[in-house]
Amino acid sequence: MFKPENLHRKEIKRPTTKEQIALLRPYQLAIGDLAIMWNQLHDRLAELFWTVTGVENGMIALAIWHSTPSDFAQRKMLRAATSARFDKDSKERIEIDYILDIIDKSLSAKRNDAIHAPLYILTNITYGSRVEPHADPIHPRVRSLKGKSALDEYKWYSRMCSETALYAFKIRNSLAFPDFHSWPERPPLPTLQHTKAPRKAPHVAPRIRPPRQP
Repeated sequence: MFKPENLHRKEIKRPTTKEQIALLRPYQLAIGDLAIMWNQLHDRLAELFWTVTGVENGMIALAIWHSTPSDFAQRKMLRAATSARFDKDSKERIEIDYILDIIDKSLSAKRNDAIHAPLYILTNITYGSRVEPHADPIHPRVRSLKGKSALDEYKWYSRMCSETALYAFKIRNSLAFPDFHSWPERPPLPTLQHTKAPRKAPHVAPRIRPPRQP
C-alpha cells in the first residue's frame, strides 16, 4: 500500500549527461529554428525597405539598412520610409504598418523571451526530469512563460516569423513587379495549440539518516 511517507525513502535519480542532452535537444532545435526564422524575417524586411525607398541601386538602400545593428532601428527606418512614400489610408502603408506592429507589439518580445530565458533541467520523484524556464519571479523573460509549455511557445513564435516574412515578401513582389504579382491578401496568423505545462509536484528532499552512535 502506498504511503506518503514512503516518498522520503526514495532517492531522486539525477539524469545522466546523455539523458540531459536528450532532454535539451528539442529546445535547442526549437530555439535555433526561431533564430533562423527571425533572421529570415528581417532579411525580407530589408528587401521591402529597398523597394519602398525606390532607390534604384539596391546596394545603397541595403547599406543604409545595415548601417545599424539594431533590428528595432531597422524596422523604424522601414516605417519612416513607408510613411514618407504612401498616404496614411493607402493599402500599402496600412499593410506594412500591420506587419511592423505584429513584430514591435508582440513578436519581438516573444522572440527575446525565447532566446534569453534560462532553461534548467528539474528533477523530482513524481514527474522525473523535465526542462523548464528557471523559476525566477524577477527575471522578465521568465514571467511570460510561466505556466506555459515553453517548447510549444517557441514553435509558435517560429511559425509567426515564417508567416510574417512570407507576407512581407509577397508585398515586396507586388510593389516591385505589379504587372506579375497582384496585391496579396492578409493571411491569418498562426494560432497556438495550448499545451499545459506539467503540474509541479512538491520537491521532496532525500532522507538523510543520522550518523550511528558509537
